[in-house]
Amino acid sequence: MVDKRNVQKVVDEFNKRHGAGVAIQLSEQRNPETVSTGVPMLDYALGGGWGKNTQNLVWGSFSTGKSVLSIQTIVALQHSDPDALACIVDIENTTRDEWLEKLGVDTSRVVILRPVTAEDALTQTMYVFTMNVFSVIVFDSLGALAKQRDVYGKDGKGAKGEEASYGGSSMIITRLANDILACEKELEIRHTTGEDVILPVVLYIGQVRDNVDSMYVAFKLSGGNAIKHAMSSIVYLAPNTGNDNKIMGEVGGVKMQIGKKITARVEKNKEDAPGRMAGFDLIYLANDHRAVGVARERSLYDLAVFLGVIDVRGAWNYYREGEEGAIKSQGADNTVELLRNNVEFFDAVKTDIDVIRAKEK
Repeated sequence: MVDKRNVQKVVDEFNKRHGAGVAIQLSEQRNPETVSTGVPMLDYALGGGWGKNTQNLVWGSFSTGKSVLSIQTIVALQHSDPDALACIVDIENTTRDEWLEKLGVDTSRVVILRPVTAEDALTQTMYVFTMNVFSVIVFDSLGALAKQRDVYGKDGKGAKGEEASYGGSSMIITRLANDILACEKELEIRHTTGEDVILPVVLYIGQVRDNVDSMYVAFKLSGGNAIKHAMSSIVYLAPNTGNDNKIMGEVGGVKMQIGKKITARVEKNKEDAPGRMAGFDLIYLANDHRAVGVARERSLYDLAVFLGVIDVRGAWNYYREGEEGAIKSQGADNTVELLRNNVEFFDAVKTDIDVIRAKEK
């Protein structure tokens, strides 16, 4: 009979019966580790970034930076871990090395999978988890998954129009998320027993779909509501409304729109508080002052001002006023430019933000 007052004996007896690592004392559970999203404001809203060994959903309407955000995560991962590998399950067949290189990705450390059907995606993904070599796995996007029957037809000779069932892959998407959740539990147990395993971040890209069966405007997500239950975090992206949505700049001497302002809303978060918002600039035309992708330096500046790391008084920005390494700059744009061109300044501001975040936890 196990002594109920001795917790370790209870754990040992349970693991003896059901397998090593199945039970642990809560006090011995690993501290949550995160991978940066590549967007400082969103990292803060999520409580540090995407949790390792978790599934996460980024969804919204088209052209809101969902795919770009997943790529920025890969860039941030490669900066923090030179040996890390990433996998993109390219369901839409739109991933190109030229675009990834513009965003700063080392494409030699990225593997692209191109499943034809939803069933193929399920089978290939399970093998990816068996290999356990990827630190980030991206599915882009769930809305493009098609069932084998819809692609090849009932007899395997090609689908006919009347056989197609748009959105009929929802059950397979739900099974995919559930199977991955089971794989994550197994990885966690192996990690608990001291085995050297990679705990990957899984990112799903989801497209908003209009509900055409109703007279009312309603938004739906591929995979239905069931997929949301397996997610550790859910982030919804939407363009800002109003006149300040457009980002203007000069390209080839001509002033034009080079990007847009996006708001990210954390709808679910198992690692920290949900409901937080994070804004960022999405740039799709580069010029001398802006690179393609998420404006990381602008996001860091906005977060630094929000947390008081950079003090704004009038038109002037002050960093560590009166201390060694103090910086004074006029205007937000000039300060962002300094962050872009001065690596030491960028790292110092980021370090100060990390200290504040650690105290908040």
